[in-house]
Amino acid sequence: LNAIFNISFTFSYVLRNDWYFGNAYCKIVRFISPLTVASSIFTLMAISIDRYIAIVHPMRPRMSNVLAKTIIAVVWIASAAIALPWLIFTNIDFSACPPLAITDTPIHVRRVCATIWPDQENYGAWYFWYSFSFMVATYFLPLIAQGVSYSIIGIKLWGSQAPGEISNRHREQLNAKRKVVKMMILVVVIFAICWLPVHVYFLLGRSYSDVLYSHPNAREIYMVVFWLGMSNSMYNPFIYCWLNDSFRTGFKKVFHLLPCVHSSSDEWNKSLGYTKVAYKSRVHDVSAIRNKMMSRV
Repeated sequence: LNAIFNISFTFSYVLRNDWYFGNAYCKIVRFISPLTVASSIFTLMAISIDRYIAIVHPMRPRMSNVLAKTIIAVVWIASAAIALPWLIFTNIDFSACPPLAITDTPIHVRRVCATIWPDQENYGAWYFWYSFSFMVATYFLPLIAQGVSYSIIGIKLWGSQAPGEISNRHREQLNAKRKVVKMMILVVVIFAICWLPVHVYFLLGRSYSDVLYSHPNAREIYMVVFWLGMSNSMYNPFIYCWLNDSFRTGFKKVFHLLPCVHSSSDEWNKSLGYTKVAYKSRVHDVSAIRNKMMSRV
């Protein structure tokens, strides 16, 4: 969504300091960015909680389809609610001066896609407290929750041993779980690295706006920070393709008509085998725990 509806239009606006795309789309662009950021991090948090329950508490029932759909709906509703102020308070303003006001091209009437908060300031108290709340809700709290979840999962997978002798099948299941956890941890770390400069930049806009926005390279600084945050969406498919056999094989199957993509039926069957191993892992964990409990009786 960000790549399709936001990045190219925002890049044009920052480059030219003039909004060419109308008032309605001005609202949509400002709304889409926080919407997709919030939905991405809330989805990662939901995945970490699901992995925590599946690995640390394997005897609990699996998530039903109804519950999964409900969680997806809650994620998007919560994300839309968090992003709603941008949709409400953003309009085209022909008189307001944008943050990056210095331009080499003389424009007599400049159309500014501006967000004017209720205190009638671009970077006043309303903006600061909204940005701070947004950072806490979509950055620090989810990262703390995921850090705790994956730390406990790591202790479970790397620091404990299953009762009895470890079979080859159980070893494959354990390795498959570890690989998935490594992949998700990498996704979370890259998310944290990409979006931290964005949050810091916008918080500094309140306290140090005169210094930050009057800098000779203010536009370039903003574009680099903006690019780094938006680029986060690009990295995940490469991570999945690198560390997830099923995703890599499915990717090859979808794009098998391209001359540079080669896939075989053996790869597909192998990926299905890994998927079956992952599905059987919970059953094996439950059986191992049950056997241990029976041996104590």
